Amino acid sequence: MPVHEAVSYIMAFQFLIGLTLFKVYRDVDWSVIRFLLPGTVAGALVGMGLLAYLPQNAVQLFLAIFILLYLAQERLGVQWLKNLVARLGSFVSGFLGGMIAGLIGMGAPIYVLYFKARGMRTASLRANLVLILFLANVVRFPVALSTSLMPVHIVMLVIYTLPFFMFAMWLGVKTHDRLPDVLFRRTVDGALLLSSVSLIAKALF
Repeated sequence: MPVHEAVSYIMAFQFLIGLTLFKVYRDVDWSVIRFLLPGTVAGALVGMGLLAYLPQNAVQLFLAIFILLYLAQERLGVQWLKNLVARLGSFVSGFLGGMIAGLIGMGAPIYVLYFKARGMRTASLRANLVLILFLANVVRFPVALSTSLMPVHIVMLVIYTLPFFMFAMWLGVKTHDRLPDVLFRRTVDGALLLSSVSLIAKALF
């Protein structure tokens, strides 16, 4: 599957996850969201433009490098990305998060770093993250549907796999508290590392 189709396919399910906002909307800090939103909208549109016109191997390399930077930040204590986001204003942080979301569907780490820099408590961070990513996808979804980024066969694939996605969400909710946190994090990190290596190999070879 081409990268732009894979990103659009994943975006459809990210959009559906955003519908869970009704569970956490009370913890949303609207004073933060309203300053992030303009940059997020602009960034998402720019990111989708880059996704449509950049060569596939360039997008693969960008995604792989971004994953590796995220792992370095979270697991090796490399702080330069966190410090950089902390210095950026709301518009630039929103633009960067929106652009990465539009390009590779992974804008969440930028927003998490921004929210942490503001000292947000966990419940508020989670609620604001769900909302800002949902709003980014509100921008991305119609653009993808109206362009070659989400062709008909991808829409049909989303429809066919939707029941499995809903079951996986239900299963995740049921089993989340039963899995040791360390095991869960290591499994996710391992999967991310393997995917980044695979992406680099595909882009270069």
